[in-house]
Amino acid sequence: MDIYINNDEHKPLLHRREIKARIGFEGVTPKREEVRKEMAHKLKVKEELLLINRIYTENGERAAKVIVHVYEDEKFLKGTEYEFTLKKHGLGEKKEAKAEEKKE
Repeated sequence: MDIYINNDEHKPLLHRREIKARIGFEGVTPKREEVRKEMAHKLKVKEELLLINRIYTENGERAAKVIVHVYEDEKFLKGTEYEFTLKKHGLGEKKEAKAEEKKE
């Protein structure tokens, strides 16, 4: 997978970097987990602090645009991102865990 960083913008109020990149690939569009792992390696950040916000595929091309958020701390990540985004990355609380806490 080829990764080209187009824009790297620091958002100090949200304690994150917003990165717009273009990825090149062979075959089908890579899964979110694969892109996340490759982007973390390329940016030299912890995978736990990096979220793939969007992947836009382009018709007829083996390329996609990617929007990535890299947080300074896990506290800011969980306080800023939507719950469904966290669940996509395996970071959100599961419904079963919430139900058990309510019972107690």
